[in-house]
Amino acid sequence: MARLSVARVQQPDQEFSVYSAFNGAMSRNTYGVALGYTRSLGSRTTNEVNGSWRYAGFNFERPLHEIPTLFASVALPGHLLPYEFNQKEHQWAIGDTLTRTAGSHVLTLGFGALLRRQRIVFPLLPTPVVSFNAPFDFARSAPNVIIAALSREALLSRTLALADPRRQYSNNQFFGFAQDSWKLSSRVMVNLGVRYESFGTLRNSGAPDGIIELPQGSAFPQRLAKASFTFPRDQPAYVSDRNNWAGRFGAAYNISTKTILRAGYGLFYDRPYDNLFLNPANSSVPSYFCLDSNCQPTIIDYTQPILNILRGRTLRFTDFFNSPPLLVDPDVRTPYIQSWFAGVQQQVSTQWYFEVSHMGSLGRKLITSDLTNQVVRGSRINPALPTLWHRSNSGSSHYTALGALGRYHGSRADFQASYTWSHSIDNQSDALRGDPFNLTIFNPENSGAEGTPYPRQFSSRADKASSDYDIRHNFVFYSIWYLPGSHSGWMRHITDGWQLSQLADFRTGLPYTVVYQDAQPDGTVVLNRPNIVPGVDPLTNQNALGGLRLLNRAAFSSPAAGAIGNLGRNNFGGPGFWNVDLSLAKSFSAARLGEGRRIQFRADAFNIFNHANLNVPISDLSSGLFGRAFYGARSSQSAFPAVTPLYPSPRRIQLQAKLYF
Repeated sequence: MARLSVARVQQPDQEFSVYSAFNGAMSRNTYGVALGYTRSLGSRTTNEVNGSWRYAGFNFERPLHEIPTLFASVALPGHLLPYEFNQKEHQWAIGDTLTRTAGSHVLTLGFGALLRRQRIVFPLLPTPVVSFNAPFDFARSAPNVIIAALSREALLSRTLALADPRRQYSNNQFFGFAQDSWKLSSRVMVNLGVRYESFGTLRNSGAPDGIIELPQGSAFPQRLAKASFTFPRDQPAYVSDRNNWAGRFGAAYNISTKTILRAGYGLFYDRPYDNLFLNPANSSVPSYFCLDSNCQPTIIDYTQPILNILRGRTLRFTDFFNSPPLLVDPDVRTPYIQSWFAGVQQQVSTQWYFEVSHMGSLGRKLITSDLTNQVVRGSRINPALPTLWHRSNSGSSHYTALGALGRYHGSRADFQASYTWSHSIDNQSDALRGDPFNLTIFNPENSGAEGTPYPRQFSSRADKASSDYDIRHNFVFYSIWYLPGSHSGWMRHITDGWQLSQLADFRTGLPYTVVYQDAQPDGTVVLNRPNIVPGVDPLTNQNALGGLRLLNRAAFSSPAAGAIGNLGRNNFGGPGFWNVDLSLAKSFSAARLGEGRRIQFRADAFNIFNHANLNVPISDLSSGLFGRAFYGARSSQSAFPAVTPLYPSPRRIQLQAKLYF
């Protein structure tokens, strides 16, 4: 077997600016080659070996680096994002699987390796930010403040230098497994397996990464109090976990010729993503620089190199904490889940099929993010360090679900209906939501939702509640109808080959948290939650511009200083959602192009009824729009063609022409 794959994505206006020369272009180019060879080693044994090479390039650049970002009371030319990203990665994978049949057993052994080598350029503030008090100051080239990202290592030595954003990472991963498929009888099949995985860690051999080193100690706060920045070469941010053993079990029992009972259980490890451990703020310090002692406008040539501007001046600068450095627990372990399933499948006839199932999972050692070393009552645990993002294994989750499914397959129609009741509980749903470098802007269908850290540092248990993505009820129905036509004469070319398909979803809304940012006067609590006022209904339903007002402000009050409000995380459920997508297609024979070839013209309508689904309401009591839920997604629409069904967008119709061969 040999396969070549090529994928190229170009988005010239990924980050849009009213000044077109500053539009940020994004590109993703992927090339891959895969080879496989299978050989019989006798009547009962086969061996399969495969290997692959893959190149992945991801590039987001801010053009015109010689021009800084300009801020005043009017819109000035400049860049909007505080960073750019360039990644080039090569991957080599090899694997081997040996299968042997022995009586009622089918034994399978396998192993494999994945080697990754990548070069990353991830600068923070690749161009400085120049701030003017007023347009008049801009006209006379007199800024009052400059924001620039300097080398943290140099600043700790009381010198000025730009941070080197270039990194070279290597990562080696290995796995091995053994499985026995055992046919106990004509009705019972059992699968037993064990798997080992080692995901390694990112090891940097390029410019040194800033790592916050924790000394040995009994408790994390005591270790944090003595932590310091180090800039080692060829040292990973955490120690690789070498204990990822997982057992698997599955069974199937044929109760009758048309009824099957299936069940399974397994332990599954979650490969940590690079984004969890990459943060340019560790090696860079974005700092405010006043050009005189009182931060008054000073006439300078701000287009010259930033170090030329800063050298030789008496400067006053402070850390800019909107981009906290990253502290990774050096003993972080691989997250894992225990997953199980049990279901009964019933074949009623050749056309009808039904299934009832239960499934669930327990997530443990999940990676979470917390803001630690915060200013509390005027001081920090470690005064030498700023506020930090802390990545650790503080997360846990619990998911249970019941499902029912019915399917029909006929000569003129296929349709399926499924219903799921489920409940997901965790103490943090996404470790990267809210992180300034989560790169979600490059997801063409990003919801734009923002996450929060724990309300009080080290208090992960305070946020145990329904997950951000918890959908309690979900009903999905799809159908495909092959429309009959005339089978004689010239009408056959017009009436044959029509196909109508539909996909619909009806589900309950996502939960959300009411926060009160102004209720933390001493800094003890971050994004605090309010108290609920007894006897006052927090829910309402009033018309508001662009949507509805769903929350009653009078039902919430500020908690006492230093206390977390009695309203829990994700206590309220958002508006429900329903959507119908429709597709109409007509196929024509293209025999002149070769046997079996056909041309299809297709029209896809996403949200055919143009139903305006409400988003979750604005849940920050500090906002003047508190309680208002707007129609449609809050984020802007992507320019990409719609590929995800049941997405909360306005009606979108796409016309396609396809050649099948």
